[in-house]
Amino acid sequence: MDGMIGHIGFLAFISLTSLAPLAKADMAPFGGSLDGLAVCTEQKSGSVVLVDASNAGAPAFAWEWNAKRDPGISKENVRWFRTPSDCRMLPGRVLLMTDSAGAFARVPLATGRADAYGYIGGNPHAAEQLPGGRFIVTASSDGNCLTLFDISAHPMEPEKQFKRRYPLVNAHGVVWDERRDCLWAIGMTNIVRFAWHPESRELSETARFDFTAVAGTYGHEFQSDDRGGFFFTTNSKVAHFDPDTGAIRVVRDRKSVKSFSRNARYGDLSAVVREVWWTDRLLVDKNGVEYVVGPYPGARFYKARWAAR
Repeated sequence: MDGMIGHIGFLAFISLTSLAPLAKADMAPFGGSLDGLAVCTEQKSGSVVLVDASNAGAPAFAWEWNAKRDPGISKENVRWFRTPSDCRMLPGRVLLMTDSAGAFARVPLATGRADAYGYIGGNPHAAEQLPGGRFIVTASSDGNCLTLFDISAHPMEPEKQFKRRYPLVNAHGVVWDERRDCLWAIGMTNIVRFAWHPESRELSETARFDFTAVAGTYGHEFQSDDRGGFFFTTNSKVAHFDPDTGAIRVVRDRKSVKSFSRNARYGDLSAVVREVWWTDRLLVDKNGVEYVVGPYPGARFYKARWAAR
């Protein structure tokens, strides 16, 4: 996707209309266990899916959300959901996703339907919910910014939502740090720390860490390691960032890793580009032994993360 982001919407539209559809699970509430499941953006169908990644193979998708079949997404706004670019599970079994066509959506698994969505533009690559659920922050690479949304008054009316933008070149990832009560974001060359001021609905930059000497450029993935640090990826590396010391170390020399997620039981889950910016399979490294989830012929996975870590 990087290097072609100016054309992603058009190319994704062509792919969705010219290829045979994948087999899909019906869009519905999901009450099953998330243990061993990966939440994935699948750009051929324009869906976010859950798939069992605990073993090698290509099991059927366990669940799917697609804006075209969500009655809460207005018909005129469905065009904002063509090429899902990010997905993560929030506490309480709630999906938060972005789409490179310009939008974000929040979907509780208990209903299978969005309870909030909004429009950013600028090729959003990530979203995070701030404490309390009232605010969403997105990272947009073409827009070179973070965008803060207040969705409390108008969760399903994007044109009425409060928005405030903060510059960050090639913004790609954003994560709330509960331990330190701050927001982290990653861009082209830096990991940036922001303080959050809910009373004034403001973010303010407080620190910046240049990772280029160790990890290269084009920051992409940015995820908690669940121990107080963060994993991130660049064009050529999977790396780790320690916010307490500022230390950055390489975890893996691997190019084009679009997402990286660690589960203590199941191992390291990665989506690694095989064609243009997507892949038809997921990779899991468990204790140094790698296995493949897939392949799914014709699929276009962009990101995948453990649904429960």
